Amino acid sequence: MDGKFYWQCTSRAEALDADLCAELYRAGCRKIWLGVETLSQAALDRCNKNTTVERMLAGIDNARRAGIPTFSLFIVGLPGDTLHDIEITRRMIAGSSITEIGTNIAWILPRTAIHAKAKELGFDDGVYLTDGAPYYTYEQSIETLRSWEHLIATTK
Repeated sequence: MDGKFYWQCTSRAEALDADLCAELYRAGCRKIWLGVETLSQAALDRCNKNTTVERMLAGIDNARRAGIPTFSLFIVGLPGDTLHDIEITRRMIAGSSITEIGTNIAWILPRTAIHAKAKELGFDDGVYLTDGAPYYTYEQSIETLRSWEHLIATTK
């Protein structure tokens, strides 16, 4: 090592403008972890992410140009998700500068929109006492969600 202090951080992808990325790199940042969730604009809108696919991909490109690798985390099984949303996300990943991908299946967490949706569909909060944070399986089976997770995880 050269004695310099290196570190990682988390960010929203769309917040990564070119100047910020250059400064992060100069300060020793060597990886940025991003909660992208999906690259389907319809799914982003359903989740009220208040961003666009284009803005997120531009931020990831800015980090890459500054020399900072990113790790993009995707979530499958968001309310309203379909195989079409998953296929859009896969196409967008394949055509982007995204290199590191993580996946997870949507969880039902208290006081979130997904919790409210699950409650409307019959979710019982007592499950937290026995199982922890359960997956959102009200629209898709766990087998379908796992297959979608695999599709995204093996993209590129």
